[in-house]
Amino acid sequence: MKRTASAGMPEGAVSRLTFRRGEAPPAFGDLEKGFYSFAAIGRRDDCGVVALGCAEADVSDARSVTVNLDAVAEPRGVCAAGAVCALGRCIPQDTGSNCSLDFVGGGPLHPRSESPGAFMPAPALVAAPTGFVLGYSEFDRVTDPAEPRANISVQGILDNGGSQPAERAVLVKRCASKPQDDGVGLAFDGQTVLFALSRNPCTDNTSGFDTRAVKPSGQFGQVGYTELGADLPSVRFSPAKSMAKGASTDSFIYAAVVNGAASLLRTSSNGFGSPRTLVFPNAVRNAWIASSPNLVLYLAQSSDAGDAGAGGAGALSVYGFSHANLPSASATLGPAPPPISGTVWASASALDARGWVVYGDAAGTRLRRYTLQGTQLAASDVFDVNPFTPAQAGDVATLAIPAGEGAPAKSRAFVATVESGDVVLRAYDVTGDKPTDARAIRLSTLGVVLQRKLRDGNVAVAAARDRVAVAWTTARELKNDEPPGGYAVFACAP
Repeated sequence: MKRTASAGMPEGAVSRLTFRRGEAPPAFGDLEKGFYSFAAIGRRDDCGVVALGCAEADVSDARSVTVNLDAVAEPRGVCAAGAVCALGRCIPQDTGSNCSLDFVGGGPLHPRSESPGAFMPAPALVAAPTGFVLGYSEFDRVTDPAEPRANISVQGILDNGGSQPAERAVLVKRCASKPQDDGVGLAFDGQTVLFALSRNPCTDNTSGFDTRAVKPSGQFGQVGYTELGADLPSVRFSPAKSMAKGASTDSFIYAAVVNGAASLLRTSSNGFGSPRTLVFPNAVRNAWIASSPNLVLYLAQSSDAGDAGAGGAGALSVYGFSHANLPSASATLGPAPPPISGTVWASASALDARGWVVYGDAAGTRLRRYTLQGTQLAASDVFDVNPFTPAQAGDVATLAIPAGEGAPAKSRAFVATVESGDVVLRAYDVTGDKPTDARAIRLSTLGVVLQRKLRDGNVAVAAARDRVAVAWTTARELKNDEPPGGYAVFACAP
């Protein structure tokens, strides 16, 4: 084994973990009972192997394994010229050509407690100038059941697959009688990332929104809070896409469900403004939003056919506006394409004057393009992402890829779903009328970042430059020894 690993970790391992010196090693997750060989390798920044060791253990009873490392006289496995060492792997300079979704790197989430019984709502991801920002929350009712808290975290994700240390904060005044399991809001306006989490009335009888400004590298900044009043018993954010960039710098727009009504909020990094209520014929369970400079997509999922978003199905209405025509006060929305019935979850992304909506129903996952033509929103035919396997959750991101040498400019759409306990990332060329050139990767096949099947977790995806980032949570409520979730970065070049 030592001879095999002298130039680097061999492929095909049952499980593979990477962490930096000084960090606590993450758990391997589930391993079937039996004897295993464990190899440990120490690398330099250029991936050169400087130390290695091996050990065997019976994991039927053992809960930890110690591997002693021996120094290597002459480092081997150094990356070739032009390649970059990312999390123990050499990444070639041309990685991701033709959007091959080559794996770049990944790692675990780092919530504050990881307590059994803690709730892990859906994560959110946004692209920043030199990487991504990952945001998530943890409802902790175990540490102090009388005064539960929300632990919020942001993590800067690098294009090479590494990450900055997680930045954490604690929000108090959470409801002991009602676990907070809604999503978090996250958006980037070109200068600042804004993080938001809802607050329902219980300790001071007021509803509102806690906000944190976040640096693009993933550090918390200014604290904000907006109180909506004492007559709002319910404020809820939906998974993945609840906040989007507004028309200008320091401008954000947010989709929320307030007292069972779909609401649109305009805000700055200092906090929220007054909500604008958008009137729908039925009560609304979920609302999502996505924007580009030329389009704002607003999705509202009614609960007229079941408890949408909580295991049931509902009708999904999709509306489109320019930033100049956003409703400025409570309003009944105008004409829109016919609602989509039977949706369990949904998400959206916008690129120029076009937007893509992904949604799940009882049979599988679908994708649909919407185009804003003047003040009218036109819908394309439905495209089947996976019509045979229902997904528990999903998200979509879009990316404009500039022309390269001999390659024309393209538009890409990325759909991330949770299917049968696995995270699946699919890429499409959406330059034309229909999605083409499909690529797909199941994260369980990597043997690196997805250490345990997801139960009822969520997923988020973002894309920028020539990178695609995916983040996920394992479960809505964590059990003993259950990892909270993780992230992965993939390459998509022209």
